[in-house]
Amino acid sequence: MTTSIRVEEDRLRQIRRVTEVCRAITYASSLDEVLQLLSEWMDQREIAERLVISPKTVATHIQHILVKLGVHSRAQAVAA
Repeated sequence: MTTSIRVEEDRLRQIRRVTEVCRAITYASSLDEVLQLLSEWMDQREIAERLVISPKTVATHIQHILVKLGVHSRAQAVAA
């Protein structure tokens, strides 16, 4: 394998890693937004409308928040 091919492959790996990190940050930011709106006592439909995402996506985000915080309800998540 030539040096230029190795350099290009290394560059592509770096780009993929940066992309993964950016996606993780964006996802964490989305969870923070959902938690903030839960603290304003918005329901799933209202959060979906506010964030322009589907109610199912909101439900998934809420489940991930509950797991991350180790709680069993939205009220516990807000209080955590």
